[in-house]
Amino acid sequence: MQKTKIVTIARADDIQEGERKIVNVDGISIGMFHHNGNWYALRNSCLHRGGPVCTGKLEGDTLTCPWHGFQYDVRDGHLIVDPKSRLDTFKVRLEIPQ
Repeated sequence: MQKTKIVTIARADDIQEGERKIVNVDGISIGMFHHNGNWYALRNSCLHRGGPVCTGKLEGDTLTCPWHGFQYDVRDGHLIVDPKSRLDTFKVRLEIPQ
């Protein structure tokens, strides 16, 4: 069983709607996206050649790797041409200060 690790990435208002932030957690590059009112976290390593996929263009729900054009659904990390292949995803939890 995998242990859950909680890591504070940013304040919610630090990543505006439509924006993203790339962070490093334990040597893993992760793209945090604020997209259409939701929050997504994807491993920033394209399945093709390890390119920085989370720095690519986001059009609608489609994220395109800047190196070779591989496309993923930002909502769940699946490869558009092969939905069984996916980027690693991470749960996002927003905490509202009291």
